[in-house]
Amino acid sequence: MHSRLLALGACAAALTAAGCGEQQIDVAKSAKLIQGAVEEQVGSDVKTIKCPDKVKVLAKASFTCAVTGRDGTTGTATVTQTDGKGTITVAAPFLPKDEAEQSIQAELRRRAPRATVVCPDIIVVKAGGKFVCKANLGEINATITARQTDATGSFTFDMKTY
Repeated sequence: MHSRLLALGACAAALTAAGCGEQQIDVAKSAKLIQGAVEEQVGSDVKTIKCPDKVKVLAKASFTCAVTGRDGTTGTATVTQTDGKGTITVAAPFLPKDEAEQSIQAELRRRAPRATVVCPDIIVVKAGGKFVCKANLGEINATITARQTDATGSFTFDMKTY
């Protein structure tokens, strides 16, 4: 099975002024940008985004934010400042949830035409990483264990019915 890695292409100005003329990144705005991008581009439901409280504006500097899905799964988004004006880009090595579900479901439907699959909200792409999905094959439930075969999001999977 194969699915593509997603590096979020979100980019925006997230600048706010702080005391004594020091400029800070608007962390709340950054978190909203990350949430919108993950929900739209990865197809995941995001529960929370936790970023550092304060981040100084500094060209080429980066910081990380913890992304938590509604199901409790987590991953890290890296926010990079592209200039000294507060413009940021976001990268999150997450596998698109919908693509993983559809890829597994298509394979299962060869044997069970009504098969449905639900995968975790946040699937961090990592060679050798694994994630577990739930499947319903009509009257049979199954656990799908997927193993990532490389750092681009390709995976294979095994099924255990119960």
